[in-house]
Amino acid sequence: MCDLIKTYSKKTFTGYKIVARKKRTKKLYSIATGIEYPQDGKITVPEKQHRITSHFCDNILESTFAGFREEMVGRTAAFVCFIDAKCMFSIIDRQTKEEEFVRKNYAIELWRICLSSALMQGEYGRDPVVAGRHIKFLKKMRG
Repeated sequence: MCDLIKTYSKKTFTGYKIVARKKRTKKLYSIATGIEYPQDGKITVPEKQHRITSHFCDNILESTFAGFREEMVGRTAAFVCFIDAKCMFSIIDRQTKEEEFVRKNYAIELWRICLSSALMQGEYGRDPVVAGRHIKFLKKMRG
């Protein structure tokens, strides 16, 4: 999960997010938690994790997990820099080509998005991110 360090000073943030698009329904999902993202709406708090790829740990929602971050509950994060998002997209896209369930049912995509509501900034690994409680999908960049 992301380490959110401080409140973001602006009301909105435009960044880059990697998602899974279900081929049958065209709906967008979190690849880590499996929640369905609205095209323009509030982030839901998942009761249970339904990760789509094996890239992420299968217990990130459990408060006993070392990677769990209370600040991320009800938020989703986006990369600040396109190059960081593009690198992560390449890794996940390459991995999912080896996962038959993902390959048959989902397309991994990279989107430019706008986040708002209770914005916080921090890092995912070493990459800067901003997280918020409201998401709006703007433009598909890859996938």
